[in-house]
Amino acid sequence: MGMSVIDSLLVTALGMGVVFIVLVLLNLLIKGLSVLIEAMGWDSGAWANAQGTFVPAPGLRAPAAALVPDPGTGGELKLHGVDEKTAAIIMAIVAHRSGTPLNELRFRSIRLRND
Repeated sequence: MGMSVIDSLLVTALGMGVVFIVLVLLNLLIKGLSVLIEAMGWDSGAWANAQGTFVPAPGLRAPAAALVPDPGTGGELKLHGVDEKTAAIIMAIVAHRSGTPLNELRFRSIRLRND
């Protein structure tokens, strides 16, 4: 009715062997494709311009690192009647509502108004 211990071990070994063979075949496929790509001149160096910076292929977006502006010096934020936690919340709300990343916004002063 049931399988013996020997039968269970054989089925397990067969299953593990199949998985191992498939992994080896995938490894060989990936290595073969990389050799083919390099032979065709599509290696990663072909996507860089003369200055060595990344140039995306037509229809591809630039990497996220290329979209982030250089932080440089953002200046000094002056708080008037507002604590730092509240100022951080206000800046996050402005960034969210405007749809602009926080690192692209420049806040010079945040002042509490008593209207």
